[in-house]
Amino acid sequence: MENTIYDWLMEKRNPAAGLPEARLFARMLSFRSASAYWTVEEMLGLTELKMKALITKYFPSALKVHKEPECYKINFHAAVNQPFVCHCCGQAVTSRGAITKVDIPLFQGYPTALNRQMEVDDLKGLLLCHRSSGAAETTWFANMIAVGALGEDHLWQDLGLTGRKDVSYILKTYFTDLFNKNTGDMKWKKFFYKQLCDLEDIKVCKAPSCSVCDNYSDCFGPEDAERWAA
Repeated sequence: MENTIYDWLMEKRNPAAGLPEARLFARMLSFRSASAYWTVEEMLGLTELKMKALITKYFPSALKVHKEPECYKINFHAAVNQPFVCHCCGQAVTSRGAITKVDIPLFQGYPTALNRQMEVDDLKGLLLCHRSSGAAETTWFANMIAVGALGEDHLWQDLGLTGRKDVSYILKTYFTDLFNKNTGDMKWKKFFYKQLCDLEDIKVCKAPSCSVCDNYSDCFGPEDAERWAA
């Protein structure tokens, strides 16, 4: 899959920072940058300060093209000469990488519906309760996964990653205890919500066990799709 912004970010990466993390962050940043609505920070569940800290650590050279207060999406597209119109800041990028103001309706909103913010907080809390490290990446990944889990596809797809293995790497590295609890290889979204239900002692499945449930394939089974492979 062609991803010019991803390639550009990887060219700008800090060689002293972890390569697997850089690749994952570049995937998620470029994926969210494709949306004309909402800011990248909102779609990743990060504050402006956390977003800047992430870019500074992993892609410091990318900040040289980021002219605050212009949005990251505009600057990323301008850096690779990729035409783009952003409805959250009212700017556009031409095929030559020039940034211009455009007269378009500005979109004001948040990608997570207000009535689902509690879910985001619960999911983030679940992850952070099982954190394996005090590294800043732990908080960044927890926020990204909590927001991404509200999507309608597999978690790795909703995060813009290349497969389940990417999500598994994050969880195994930064939330090891939670990763190890998934002994049956349940799909990650299903597993997260099952954990939350167990914490609240809520019975959501009428089957006595997963192995005899009619909806077994909804919770277990392959998550990869060839059309998404990099």
